[in-house]
Amino acid sequence: MSDFIPLEKDPKWSAFSEYTWESFQETCVPKVPLISTVHPEVHKQYRAIRKLIAYSFFEYEFFDIAARQMTMLVEMAMVWKYEQLTGEAWQRKTKKGKKKRDLKNLFDWLTQNGHFSTTFPTDTNFLRQVRNYYAHPKKHGFSGGTHLKSIIHLIHFINELYDPNQITANRLSEPIANWLKSHEAKHKILRFTSGQVRLSAIFLAFADLSSAVPEYYFAAFPLFDFKSIDLSKSHILTPMCIVHVASPKINSSSLSCIDVSSGDEVSIEFADSSVSTFINEWHQGLHSFTKLSPKIPFGRIIQMQQFVEDLKTRYYKNL
Repeated sequence: MSDFIPLEKDPKWSAFSEYTWESFQETCVPKVPLISTVHPEVHKQYRAIRKLIAYSFFEYEFFDIAARQMTMLVEMAMVWKYEQLTGEAWQRKTKKGKKKRDLKNLFDWLTQNGHFSTTFPTDTNFLRQVRNYYAHPKKHGFSGGTHLKSIIHLIHFINELYDPNQITANRLSEPIANWLKSHEAKHKILRFTSGQVRLSAIFLAFADLSSAVPEYYFAAFPLFDFKSIDLSKSHILTPMCIVHVASPKINSSSLSCIDVSSGDEVSIEFADSSVSTFINEWHQGLHSFTKLSPKIPFGRIIQMQQFVEDLKTRYYKNL
């Protein structure tokens, strides 16, 4: 007698939602495509992974298998990219004294040659550790749909690797990111034609080169009222402003741009002495609020990661 039964929804999914087949496909199957420049072998494997995710509606653990295969797919994509760029196989014997052809050195080579984003980069060491865990597993996976965000992140990572604009995006973003980094300690304001916003922090999040004129997205974090934050949540999310600009110009004490929507000038400027004092006192107050301040950095990473993922989804659909 067969161990298998006619297909029906795995009851484990009811812990998340009362999915129908249609609502499950809409919610849980990644809609982010691999861009056309990704190697055909990678496309073939990705199609199989998407089917595993789709049919995990009937077998919950299929999602874990799909997550494992997705990490393996990243390595496949990297190997094919190296071979496309150099015309030689990555997986070959090396002479004594030469670097090993292992995953770490493949990550390093692609990073050094500008094929990964430097604006909001993926932690390749962590990604390599995840791949190594899946390559040598010790336990049965049982995380199911909680893998969806990491799978989408890996899809973006592969697209980034094959993005024909990535090296140019890194080159254009570098002076902006360097300016922000070198003046990180200086308090700043965001100036519009209608006024100004005092900032606790600002970061370059993404460079979009899908149109003739490069566009840039900044994540700006204005000062906020400590008492307005809900401390009961596991992730502390604070107000974040999205700044969408073009034509950046770096000056000694400011970074001026053109707002894409309005055409008006927007600038990131060093705060004058009185505003700088106010911002400094605000930071001192935040640091003394010990129930909140330690959670701010991680919360900002979560916010920016979701913001960048949304931008990449739209960008790669239009590329």
